[in-house]
Amino acid sequence: MKRSLIVLFALAALVVTTSACREDYVADATFRNWCGDNLCSWKTEAGRIEKAPTWSDADPGVRFVDSPTRISTPLIARLTCIEFTSMASIEEDASISLSLDLNDDGVVDYSYPLSTANWSAAKVQILAPASRVGTRIILEKKGRGNA
Repeated sequence: MKRSLIVLFALAALVVTTSACREDYVADATFRNWCGDNLCSWKTEAGRIEKAPTWSDADPGVRFVDSPTRISTPLIARLTCIEFTSMASIEEDASISLSLDLNDDGVVDYSYPLSTANWSAAKVQILAPASRVGTRIILEKKGRGNA
């Protein structure tokens, strides 16, 4: 595989929470549940993903093979606060974004870039309107570098 087309994106934790930002509201937030070549609880909307090793055999990651590659999953409950924590290696010529589709209508309402990192933690905390239902979280890779 060409290095420029491969992205390895490993999340140590993806925590989507209530206003207290403490309870998990995403099915398979750590990418451990695979159904064949796909994540069981995440939909691959564009590109292709692969299960990939990380710093620990017990913590598999996700390789975003193409550019762009996008995966998404619905939130399990209504929420007012989202806390997203990732542990990733993102090169400068790769771009990873966390986006929210608050009505699950196919329109991205908010998008947050994840900064370049070398297996260091990054945290984003988002306050969302409490009245939203059907919120979908989206992770997308663009660019040629590894992440």
